[in-house]
Amino acid sequence: MKFNITGRHVDVTNALRDYAEERVQKFQKYSSGPIRADVILSVEKNRHQAELLIRFDGRRILAKEETHEMYQSIDKAAASIERRIRKLKEKRSSHGREHRTGEKTDGSTPVGKDDWDIQLRPARRVSALAMEAAVGKLVSENGSQILFVDESDGKLKILERRAGNRIDVREVVAD
Repeated sequence: MKFNITGRHVDVTNALRDYAEERVQKFQKYSSGPIRADVILSVEKNRHQAELLIRFDGRRILAKEETHEMYQSIDKAAASIERRIRKLKEKRSSHGREHRTGEKTDGSTPVGKDDWDIQLRPARRVSALAMEAAVGKLVSENGSQILFVDESDGKLKILERRAGNRIDVREVVAD
């Protein structure tokens, strides 16, 4: 297993490194080949964020979690990845059985709340900005999109960066 850990605005202690590596090591049992794990830990004010990117069997699984404690963020991100890996393995094994036995599914299986990995995130404030300021913020932060309230009309909008220096504007409306 290849393991890489990076700290943004945080010193990665040996204890923190060992803890993250121990949590990531559990994923090896789900893979038939080598695993590569990249862990990025960052701190902003009281927000401790853990970002785990796991590469195995030709797949990439990413999880980001944010709490007020770094160890808890690592635990939550690792648990999220483990749920996704187990779900992926279950889908693969059930698909293999259907293929080998010749049984067909009609696709009428209802989708329930247990089929989704839904995570409640902390609330975010949406800034009221002029269109030019929102474009400037999107460009300066080198992001792919920004959500803001347009000062000119008070409507919620999304700016999305596209290829070739193109930026799309979408108005967000509720049904």
